[in-house]
Amino acid sequence: MLDFETINQYALSVAESLLNEWLPGGKLKGREYECSDLSGGGGDSLRVNIDSGKWADFAGDVSGGDLISLFAAIRNIGQGEAARELSERFGVQESSNHVAKPEPRKKKQKWTPLLPVPSDAPQATAADFKHYKHGDPAAVWTYRTAAGEAIGHICRYDTSDGKEIIPLVYADNGKSRKWRNISFLKPRPLYGLDRLAARPDSSVIVVEGEKCADALQSCLDAASMTFVVVSWPGGSKAVKYADFSPLAGRKIVLWPDFDEKKYKNNHPRAGQVMDVVDQPGMAAMLNVVHDIGDAAQCRIMTYDPGEKPDGWDCADAIADGWGAAQCIAFLKSRLCDPAELTEDDQPPLPDEPPAQHDSDSVPLVDDDPSDRWTLDGAPFQVLGYDHGGYFYLPRGTRQVVELTAAGHTGQNLTALAPLQWWEKKFPGKQGVNWNSAANACLRTSEHRGVYDPGRIRGRGAWEDDGRSVLHIGSRLIVDGHACTSGDMVSDYIYEAAAPLDQGVDAEPLSTKEANRFAALCDMPTWESGIYGRLLAGWCVVAPICGALSWRPHIWVTGGAGSGKSWVMDNILRPAIGPAALCVQSNTTEAGLRQLLKYDARPVLFDEAEGEDRESQARIQKVLELMRQASSETGAAIVKGSSGGRAQMFRIRSMFAFSSIGVGAVQKADNSRLTVLTLQRNESPDRVEQFEFIKKTRHELMTPEYLAGLRARTVRLIPVIRRNASTFGRAAAAHLGSQRAGDQVGALLAGAYSLYSASDISADDAAAWIQSQDWGEAIEDDDTTDEHRCLAAILEAVIRVDTGRGFVEMSVGEAVTGTRSSADVTSKAVDAALERNGLKHDQEFERLIVSNTHSGVARILKDTPWSKNWARILARLPGAEKTGAMRFAGSAARGVAVVVDNDGFF
Repeated sequence: MLDFETINQYALSVAESLLNEWLPGGKLKGREYECSDLSGGGGDSLRVNIDSGKWADFAGDVSGGDLISLFAAIRNIGQGEAARELSERFGVQESSNHVAKPEPRKKKQKWTPLLPVPSDAPQATAADFKHYKHGDPAAVWTYRTAAGEAIGHICRYDTSDGKEIIPLVYADNGKSRKWRNISFLKPRPLYGLDRLAARPDSSVIVVEGEKCADALQSCLDAASMTFVVVSWPGGSKAVKYADFSPLAGRKIVLWPDFDEKKYKNNHPRAGQVMDVVDQPGMAAMLNVVHDIGDAAQCRIMTYDPGEKPDGWDCADAIADGWGAAQCIAFLKSRLCDPAELTEDDQPPLPDEPPAQHDSDSVPLVDDDPSDRWTLDGAPFQVLGYDHGGYFYLPRGTRQVVELTAAGHTGQNLTALAPLQWWEKKFPGKQGVNWNSAANACLRTSEHRGVYDPGRIRGRGAWEDDGRSVLHIGSRLIVDGHACTSGDMVSDYIYEAAAPLDQGVDAEPLSTKEANRFAALCDMPTWESGIYGRLLAGWCVVAPICGALSWRPHIWVTGGAGSGKSWVMDNILRPAIGPAALCVQSNTTEAGLRQLLKYDARPVLFDEAEGEDRESQARIQKVLELMRQASSETGAAIVKGSSGGRAQMFRIRSMFAFSSIGVGAVQKADNSRLTVLTLQRNESPDRVEQFEFIKKTRHELMTPEYLAGLRARTVRLIPVIRRNASTFGRAAAAHLGSQRAGDQVGALLAGAYSLYSASDISADDAAAWIQSQDWGEAIEDDDTTDEHRCLAAILEAVIRVDTGRGFVEMSVGEAVTGTRSSADVTSKAVDAALERNGLKHDQEFERLIVSNTHSGVARILKDTPWSKNWARILARLPGAEKTGAMRFAGSAARGVAVVVDNDGFF
């Protein structure tokens, strides 16, 4: 016999979820679910009380006393049949003695913010910051006590009609603690209490909003001005709830936003009374003066009507390029005494908006899936959804699983959690109620929001919220301590993968032992003495490349017999160990992407020769991948797929190439590559010297030594990161280029770690860099793409018809007059140039290059400048665009470039 009461109690326990499923398109208002009719849709003719189950369709003049009768009306079936279907769904047997009735829902306890955040509270994660309606925040500001303890966060969410400012605090409801979207306790703290405490004697500037406070404070700090900039939470409408007592006794300057639409008259400095009644920013600032209680210590800034756009503030000024001096000068020129704004002019402060973000807020506080769906304690994480896919991370496999909505079958769900867990959580008549289980998964995914695959991190080293993380596939090493990926609280997803045993459990090398590896790297016959040191640095930092903010690449080159292959096989490859991805010349960019996936692993690319057009094109594609891998802020690589869904890649590798010739031709590639050139050892003792190098390498680079070297590097990740920044700044100052500084900074930090386990000072880094002979170790920044393009044209060989045969010469020889044969006339040379889309303007010593001629296209084929060369050449100093002229019969516009006997300038 069916137990109607028990079935109704089960239905009421998940009422909102059922109503969303049965009557899609409706909305919950208070404790009633409203929709248009029994088919759902927007409207309010049909209302259902989610506490009692009573319902009424006022338009159709039908009603009922419980959710069983509602389900029967929707399905147009009898109540007995409706009860039987629901009993199967909830696992309620006809003999209800075997099923415990669900507990009646209890009134939820009120959440109370814990301010400041307790020291044992977990840090807020990305899931905590993600709002159920607005998604991820566009900005987050952390409020702190004077002692620097976290109070909570203020989050800005961009919406289709503007923005939402919503707090996030750590709260307690008597039973549990968690991060909640509820307001700070009143009176609310100021933003910048820690700044005030750090500068007890400084004057204070009060602005509207945390964004303005941070922007102005950073600007003033950069100019060594000692002002303190503060704000308060909630904007102008919540100013009366803020605690301004910490400002007592300070000199205060108030900088309101400019409310263009609210001005009615001029400001007091013009001799007129300013009507501030409809100016929320000015009204808020006057309330600050009132709360401080010492108007004599306050000055307020006013504006001229119409001088700024509506809403203009100090952050806009700084975004427009204002410096600290200009900001302070603007501020001082517009200050007035608050007393000049009479009591009659001071408006009543508007009430704060409805407390939709306070602790009694139903949408923000109660809209928590854990209160309605029973996935709490699940052995898998719900990651979110994206275009029909739903994503999960099972604790067992630690690899992301994607299911379609229809794919939430029993067989697939047991891939997320054991059958026994599903039986306990979703009991059904014959084991598991898979419909309820699938519904819980889908609804929880919707609450989590859109899934971001960019959160996945594969094997390699990473920086994670100040922690150094080494992911070796089967486990993580976090700040030197081993753990599983499931034990680490992080915004990122560390997927399990095949283990890469890098020997991180070995005893780290001592500094004395580490020195020996640097000495070995110096032994090959390098063209410049600095190259061995840079090679050693690359070998050290390559295994931790994912943790670096800039990833430098190297190209080991040299003629036949110089030893480049020996260096790659006997120093680089064993030093990197199993983390290295070793490939050869036939490897494609697509193959590398698919092998690397989410890993941050170094790539050793041997025999990177471009002997034919196809291989050259393949190398250029690999170099594009290398370019994207250099910077942590580099744009993602997006590729299409046969399934119609774009795939995004963020490569975090360091590349080491080896070949006789260097295949990088674009400046963007050369500035990210350090070329290390080997030369043949012509010494009479070269055989004995090479035998000594081999013997040293054999004795030194044992598996135990290499494991200790990598363990030392992992332990020093924070030090190496800091030293890379220090070396980078010093190198940029010495070499005249920030890119050059970035490039060598990480290499030198790696090399320095072989000599010291400590931070290097800025002075010591600068002194060491200045003492080195850099030679050609750094790409010359003056060699721009436009110069390279012109060089390619000048180096091209043309055939000149002398009348008795053909003579070959370069374009540069033809233009500068350094011709290879006295039999060649100027007329013949000019004809040959025109056949290639070129003209020599002897009067002004210029080379005119056609914008469209096939001859120029032939010269620049397979180069980075094969298209739009005219636009590139036009950037050269002294270059001019010309009108249409004839080139061997065809007319075209061109670019005239100045040349001289040295080639060009």
